[in-house]
Amino acid sequence: MSPKKFNYCLSRIRNGDMDGLKEIYYEYYEKMKFSARLRINDQASAEDIASNLLKDILEKIKEIKRIENPNAWIYTAVRNKAVDYIRENKKTINIENYNETTSSMPDDYDLRQALLHSLKRLTETEKEIFTEHFIYGFKYKEISFMHNNMPEGTIKSHVYNIKRKLKHLI
Repeated sequence: MSPKKFNYCLSRIRNGDMDGLKEIYYEYYEKMKFSARLRINDQASAEDIASNLLKDILEKIKEIKRIENPNAWIYTAVRNKAVDYIRENKKTINIENYNETTSSMPDDYDLRQALLHSLKRLTETEKEIFTEHFIYGFKYKEISFMHNNMPEGTIKSHVYNIKRKLKHLI
């Protein structure tokens, strides 16, 4: 979703038009769940995180200023909510036991299982870059910024390694 459209949706919400929230929901809900799921490995909690984030947008709409990069803003909010969840539950959570289905690929169980198996082979940094680049569509420069100005060449190297590790799925 473009920044202009995202901010228009926010202004609609401020004016009491919940269709703005519906548009944000349809655009980001599955991505939010997937991103949270990669971090906490619990489908129900990932859904709660995504839902709570939408609820927070609604409750704090007056405090939200113009968003220049909606994808980064949403991704960061999901990451922060997942970190809060991990802190609250104080247990080790990882992608190793990610077995449940996700609605992002509802018709192909075998492909989904192969993808999940391959994701287990990624390092934590690669998992984050995978989510940022392939799920949210961030550019290398944006990913670099989110990783404390990691060199873009390093980001490209991670993307290459991710593609190499997932190549058998194609």
